[in-house]
Amino acid sequence: MTQPSRKEALIYVHLPKAGGTTLNRVIEAEYPVSRIYCIDPAYHAWANRRLAKAPDASLAGYDVFIGHMPYGLHERLDRPARYITVFRNPVPRMISAYRFARNYSLHPRRKLARSSTILEFLDRLKRHNVQTGLLAGQKFDEPVTEESYERAVRNLETHFAVGGLTERFDDTLALLMLRFGWKIEQLGDFNVTAKDKGQREPISDADKRQIAEWNSLDVRLFDHATKRFEREIAENRAAIDANLAAIGRAKERVRAAGMTYYTGATLRKTAIRLRSLLV
Repeated sequence: MTQPSRKEALIYVHLPKAGGTTLNRVIEAEYPVSRIYCIDPAYHAWANRRLAKAPDASLAGYDVFIGHMPYGLHERLDRPARYITVFRNPVPRMISAYRFARNYSLHPRRKLARSSTILEFLDRLKRHNVQTGLLAGQKFDEPVTEESYERAVRNLETHFAVGGLTERFDDTLALLMLRFGWKIEQLGDFNVTAKDKGQREPISDADKRQIAEWNSLDVRLFDHATKRFEREIAENRAAIDANLAAIGRAKERVRAAGMTYYTGATLRKTAIRLRSLLV
């Protein structure tokens, strides 16, 4: 298990519908459960308001922070912090968000999603350019502007040790192993949306173009993050290849372990979320 340095904290800005569920489980296995603070994704708006009201001193007992939250938490900590995140192509990310809302029975906007087309749903929510807004340090409901984009790029280049890609998730994990010394002894798949058996209606090219237009800042940020990511992978190719081989072995161990792995991951997740409510 990775022992975090008391000289710095780790903050994972979990961008919604960008492969973060699996990464959360990886982080929870790499660090001591008692040192991880989690913003529950099911109640992230409430959890972020609660965190904002918590005394800064109450965060001193944690070394790792994960969840749907904007950049900026490091300003409240008593030591330096390094950030990580995982980006996703904005168009499939928004399609995934819509399908998740339609098919997840406990989703708060399920009724709206099931009675709307994807464009009607996304236009009603007005949740465009979420990745840019969060990296710029803005709340979900704040307008995202050109200045937001410039700030997001600046924050990415200055404070993020890794900006990975959902589309290259194993490479992202390999880079995280290199940057933080993670072992990743076991690796299972927690991608709920991809396994969903609900309605999978096709999305037209015209609708995809409209989604891209609405999320034009996220498109630009994704392009910037992709170039940065590819450069870092190329610069560390030998180490990345070695870590990819280790990731392959980690997946084999989960296939051999069966449900034991998923039970342990669920117990860790539950313990972390319950303890986070004490802050």
